[in-house]
Amino acid sequence: MRLSDCCILVSSFDKYEACWEPYWHGLEKYWPSHPQVYFITNFLQAPGGITLSVGSDRGWAGNLIKALSQIDFPYILYSQEDYWIQKPVEQILIEDYLDIIRSGKADYIRLYPAPPPDLPFPDDHRLGIIAPTSPYRTSLQMALWRKETLLSLLDTHETAWEFEVKGSKRSQYLKKRFLCVSKRQYGIDYVFTAVVNGYWSEKAYQYADNEKIHVRFEALPRKSIMVKVKDTIVSRLYRVKKKFLSKIRSIKITNFPS
Repeated sequence: MRLSDCCILVSSFDKYEACWEPYWHGLEKYWPSHPQVYFITNFLQAPGGITLSVGSDRGWAGNLIKALSQIDFPYILYSQEDYWIQKPVEQILIEDYLDIIRSGKADYIRLYPAPPPDLPFPDDHRLGIIAPTSPYRTSLQMALWRKETLLSLLDTHETAWEFEVKGSKRSQYLKKRFLCVSKRQYGIDYVFTAVVNGYWSEKAYQYADNEKIHVRFEALPRKSIMVKVKDTIVSRLYRVKKKFLSKIRSIKITNFPS
């Protein structure tokens, strides 16, 4: 099996236990031949795979570093508990991408184009290069990682959000070694994301309806009207910011060496 040296690592903590069953449902249904799964928790047992109980919370990075120290696999498919897979996974794609990392041409391949890549990758039309100066270069969407590279970029004291910003800057020395699928169809299609700022997203409810599964929605609070209004405003501002950053990135990329 071409994934024998790679495992799936699900980053989570006990507060989001209600996400675990739907996560496992999607993984088993849409990727039944998936590689070994490791599930990060504090004290509770995950519904499948191997549970890595890290004990009292050390923060996102601290928990992840401790979990990685217990894994012997050289390659990691990083995931989070609220990435609920919703379409069959084409394993041959994952195998091909892992071959690219093994060959030494990449250290990271994002499997969901959020954000998308900046430049074409000459060795595979399904992938693109993430420019060194690209924002969110170390985005924590589902991605294949060389484990030693991930460990080298982690800062024990950072949150996941801080890592996506500061880790991206630290990754700039790796030049063209960060890749991303050019289209969703070339990666893994999942709910993006089931939990937003501690609340269930509408996509989570839709997933439960579509899959005809029970999700313990009572475990997390429902959004109040005020929170929904605030999220709408934030979402619109984010789209404006995204367009602005896209223009800035396109300018910078013209100076990126081919």
